[in-house]
Amino acid sequence: MSGTVGPRRGRRVVLGNIVTSVVARGGHHGLADDLSVPYYILFGLFVAIFDLIPVVGSTIAGIVVSLLALTKSLSVAIATGGFYAFYRLFEDYLLVPRVMNRTVGIQPGLTTIATSIGATLWRLFGALVAIPNRGRRAARSRRGHAPGHRPTLS
Repeated sequence: MSGTVGPRRGRRVVLGNIVTSVVARGGHHGLADDLSVPYYILFGLFVAIFDLIPVVGSTIAGIVVSLLALTKSLSVAIATGGFYAFYRLFEDYLLVPRVMNRTVGIQPGLTTIATSIGATLWRLFGALVAIPNRGRRAARSRRGHAPGHRPTLS
């Protein structure tokens, strides 16, 4: 690993977030097309953009699309809401940890824990910085530097 861990890891976190947004858009497209939700292509883009917002983005997108599905029928809106509830669990506990493991190199369990702690302590800002910060600390520990430890010349 090079000495410039921060920018490289930051780019990898963004790449991982884009991957999860593409998956969210694909899931929305499949569901909305099957249920004949109006403007599903436009709202698929909306879902992908809002999914870029950590922690709350997919929830906001799911609520908006479920309300849009209500214009079709109540059963379609309920099915859409159920899909987004399931997708939220899938994304939070399976997809994001695995994608961040591949892109940033953080163990899946640590991704979930870091995001939960960050969101609990500092809300949205904490969730935004939790994964890159955990990745930075993991990279430092792999290089033999503990947080707060200054390497000495011997």
